[in-house]
Amino acid sequence: MAYRLKTFRVQFVAEPAFYPTGSPYRASQDVDRIARSIYGTLDSDKEHFLLLAMNNKNRVNGFKVVSTGSLTASLVHPREVWRAALQLCAAAMVFGHNHPSGDPAP
Repeated sequence: MAYRLKTFRVQFVAEPAFYPTGSPYRASQDVDRIARSIYGTLDSDKEHFLLLAMNNKNRVNGFKVVSTGSLTASLVHPREVWRAALQLCAAAMVFGHNHPSGDPAP
């Protein structure tokens, strides 16, 4: 019996960033500013779970929208979160989640 292994190649492609990368993020207001700019490009009628990957100086390496859900829910599995964090070489992570209704109460 012979086993066949599929081989593949991974290549990271840098895209131009539209988020500020200069100063480190030290407060929730700094993170809110970047998260709002990212959420501004996404569908406003769906819930999105966002991962911001930070380097060791609290500067953003990149981000990934881990999950896009429906009007009332967005399912997130830890597998996707850790995969994105490893791909973005995150030393720290910040998570964001929107509420399409505008009301953050559960």
